Amino acid sequence: MRHIAISLFAALAMTSTAFADEPSSTTSSDLSITESGPIRQLIKAINPDSVIKAVKPSPLPGFKTVIADSTVLYVTDDARYVMYGVLLDTKEQRNLTDGYLAEVYGDLLKNIPPKAKLVFTPKDPKYTVTVFTDVTCGYCKALHKDIQSYLDAGIRVDYVPWPREGAGSETAQHMKDVWCAKNPQAAFTAAVNGTLPEKADKCAMSDNFDAMAKLGEKLGIDGTPAIFDAQGHKLGGYINAKTMLTKLQKGDHVTRDVAAK
Repeated sequence: MRHIAISLFAALAMTSTAFADEPSSTTSSDLSITESGPIRQLIKAINPDSVIKAVKPSPLPGFKTVIADSTVLYVTDDARYVMYGVLLDTKEQRNLTDGYLAEVYGDLLKNIPPKAKLVFTPKDPKYTVTVFTDVTCGYCKALHKDIQSYLDAGIRVDYVPWPREGAGSETAQHMKDVWCAKNPQAAFTAAVNGTLPEKADKCAMSDNFDAMAKLGEKLGIDGTPAIFDAQGHKLGGYINAKTMLTKLQKGDHVTRDVAAK
């Protein structure tokens, strides 16, 4: 899921929900990666294939926040000590690590091909969420059976396929049949209500399934539904429309407030 962290723990072996997500800020000044030589060398030593996306000033004195691949690490300026885990700001009551991850996740979500999505949109969309879904998942079914409540709240829902049983499973094939149907939205609705689609030929819509499975790994998805807002913050699993709208409104307000600082 987070290859840098896994590699880190392997290398070392050989030698909280009460906090809101920290929104991405457009005012933070990243350090030049080339100016962070010791830290860059450390990350590459842990995993030569890693892509270092940012080295940022950290709230922790003497540390830098390093975003590599889809992992957040906290590294001392001399690259001697590394911490991996959740960083909480108890004064602001924010999960800072989730905020850093949202920057990465937001970029990944923006690159999802349109043909990989099944879109259900209201007349006047105010928010968009990306939902990684499975047609056999109980909570996925519950969410979609109430899809009109999300649309009534002004929430556009972009479904992305993520069969829990794996790419070669029977469920994955059913989902490909849904995505390749003449009317995929209707086929999806029928599938979650127990009527599986007819067998469909391979199509451009289903070509994205393997890529979406790999994307889910980068996003740390381990179950469905997995819901993300447009900024890349993970909202959670199943959430009813009222709660989702509250989360989106709160996130939108805080994000705008931080960006204005």
